[in-house]
Amino acid sequence: MTLGSLVSELVDERSLDALERLTGSRNEEVLEALIEAAGRILADDRSEEVDDDIVERIRDHLVDSRAVGPLTDALSGSPPEAIEFALGCLSEIGDLDAVPPMIAILEGRDPQLREAAAEHLALLTKYDFGQDAKRWREWQQRRIRGLAEQAEEDREDEARLLNLKLRGQNEDADRREGPYR
Repeated sequence: MTLGSLVSELVDERSLDALERLTGSRNEEVLEALIEAAGRILADDRSEEVDDDIVERIRDHLVDSRAVGPLTDALSGSPPEAIEFALGCLSEIGDLDAVPPMIAILEGRDPQLREAAAEHLALLTKYDFGQDAKRWREWQQRRIRGLAEQAEEDREDEARLLNLKLRGQNEDADRREGPYR
């Protein structure tokens, strides 16, 4: 069975067998297809009893798989339902690499998506600048600068420790040789 036919079976028939087969894989194409399927189910006018369970199982699988790449890809060019679904998964995963594409949504035209992006940015970062894309970008730039400064401090700390170890080894050697060299 092809990936497309499994996704169609999942979306059209709400097949739990297709869901099981799809969530058994961490292949990036399958993860992308699952995001699309969740969006299609959420957008479907007919609501079935199993819909919430299916969408939740897809979410759990994507979060467990830490599918940040496919989820951030879904933020651009996907239907609104898939974008909102991806935003929720990304905030649950907690990977701050998702911040820039989430900020980009704040600059879009869809007020519902802007609101969802702001909400999930706040959940992800524990900061809340609402729908103010400029303030979010400034925060992201400060965060990146802070990471760079921390990396520099870490390198300096490692160099100091190495120097101390080397000095300590030299002092130990001097003590072993005694006062008469």
